[in-house]
Amino acid sequence: MLLADNTLLADRYRVLRLLWQCGIGASYLAADIRFRNAAVVVRQTLVVSDRDDFREAFQREAMLLNTLRHPALPRVMDSFGYRDSEFVVAEYIAGDDLATQLVRRGTPFPVEIVALWADRLLDALSYLHSRVPPVIHRHVEPRNVMLTPEGEVVLLGLGFSDGSAVAQATVGPSEAVGAGNYAPPELANGREADGRADLYSLAATVRYLLTMESPADASRRMVCSVNGDADPILPVHLLNPAVAPVVSDVLGRAMSLRADDRPESAAAMRDALRVGFGELARGFSQMKPYGLGGSGGVPVKADAPATGAWPPPARLGNPSYATVVEKPWPQHPRTDVWPKAPATGRGAASREPGSRGGSTNATLWVAGVWLAFIVAIGVFAVWYLTKLNEPPEPLPPFVPIAVSPVLPPPPKNISVDIGTGVSVELVLIPAGTFTMGAVNEASQKAPLHQVTISRPFYMGKFEVTLEQWERLMGSRSSLPPEIAARSPKDPAAGRHPVKNVSWDEVQEFIGHLNEQKGGGWRLPTEAEWEYACRAGTTEDSTVDFDQREWYVENSENMSHPVGEKRPNAWGLHDMQGNVAEWCQDFYSPRGHERVIRGGAYAGDPCLPSGRRSYVQYRPEPYTGFRLVKVL
Repeated sequence: MLLADNTLLADRYRVLRLLWQCGIGASYLAADIRFRNAAVVVRQTLVVSDRDDFREAFQREAMLLNTLRHPALPRVMDSFGYRDSEFVVAEYIAGDDLATQLVRRGTPFPVEIVALWADRLLDALSYLHSRVPPVIHRHVEPRNVMLTPEGEVVLLGLGFSDGSAVAQATVGPSEAVGAGNYAPPELANGREADGRADLYSLAATVRYLLTMESPADASRRMVCSVNGDADPILPVHLLNPAVAPVVSDVLGRAMSLRADDRPESAAAMRDALRVGFGELARGFSQMKPYGLGGSGGVPVKADAPATGAWPPPARLGNPSYATVVEKPWPQHPRTDVWPKAPATGRGAASREPGSRGGSTNATLWVAGVWLAFIVAIGVFAVWYLTKLNEPPEPLPPFVPIAVSPVLPPPPKNISVDIGTGVSVELVLIPAGTFTMGAVNEASQKAPLHQVTISRPFYMGKFEVTLEQWERLMGSRSSLPPEIAARSPKDPAAGRHPVKNVSWDEVQEFIGHLNEQKGGGWRLPTEAEWEYACRAGTTEDSTVDFDQREWYVENSENMSHPVGEKRPNAWGLHDMQGNVAEWCQDFYSPRGHERVIRGGAYAGDPCLPSGRRSYVQYRPEPYTGFRLVKVL
């Protein structure tokens, strides 16, 4: 069961709010009242079994975690049991996780930054794997890597040192594994794993940071391998040309389905990546300690009564849909006061023992400085008078300066051929700042906040069509039933937007496109989509909706060929109708669903701020997608 706000645990930790929850427990931000309300994280794990030996094993694991000391790992400070849960208390790390940072950024991180982060994380994994017994993390993924205000990465989510009795009895057999798309086959199937499982997850994490492409899950890759199909995971350098092929090869080996084909250790993988990154690795700085949020602690009401350990059912609910970016806890400056030497009389503090006539070391030092200054002036005067009598040096021959030509601005509209006469038409979206979200407080709409699109990008003029999909993915089983029934021989059938595709299938389509066209293609971020949909307007409205979009009132309950309705001010068609569209983002910071934007032909008018979500591995009946090409 979840804890209520203001719950007091172990007569020491006052729960402030829920950070995240899952089926096996939750994490809370809490105040340590014994240390001036210092911020801590209290992690709750539900215990399936009531056997005391499992609780004792949990405490042994917590004691092992307490011994860990590494700059990229949070310190575990306390543990205790209460009712049907075990609790671990760890340092609170201020900052944002890399998944949130990447979504906010909208483009892959620079290679030199990811190289440094990978080096730091592999150092931490090497430290964990070298403990006795070895500590296997099992949950390495972008959402468990925090970027601190000092610019350092800290690996969160550390679990158990083995995956057998303790993990199975404490969290259940289906949840004592790594995270979805980042887990290797041995963790996904519940088999025994060693440190090479963490290398797979770390490589998948680095790959995502460099490409913004979520890796295919291990089960799907295994099925492709058994069927003789191509691996859905493409080499990183094909998706991001800035990545060296050597680095791409190291990451590919680390994500091998067989553990024996991966690097033998975290240290070996770190050395291989350093060779691949070359000059970038030579500039790596020494790891810095991360901040703990200052000594001021967390504000807590002094008269707030401590509630019971378990809340009534009415207090339980889902986490907020909105993404909240927290500021780091305030740092308090410290003033060092140095004691003065005791004075024994007038001038005693500055006069040397045994000095005569009031002469002091300070007086002699000042006299010496003046003497050196006078000598320097004399030397400079002699040099200057000598230079006046020398003949002037001849001027060097005139060499014209080459001026680089000014590059023309990118064209507003481009068309990219993807084969057999099938093209993708793109419109240039300018950089700018806009207000994103909605005024009302509906649960599925983000609150008003300002967003800056820092550089221009190309976006698909139309939603991706059936003919474009079939060009790269092969023929679909059949046309959508409503199209086949109305116009089985209609030559425009291929111009209908593709729909009923999953987010993972869309990533496969984009992977083929990047392989063919050299990289730079992806889904729009949620901010990019709303910015392009608004097209410079500030109103969150459905003005002229019938003239611009296909929806339930005019669609006859079927999709229509793209481009038949009037475009918005920036030349984009069907942004709020015809089919809904997948975006790149997760729906919430620690969720597992992806954002869907825009309305569909079977729905009501959709505002530019409207948003919903769906699991990424299942097709969504009324949802397609639109492409973005990064400059």
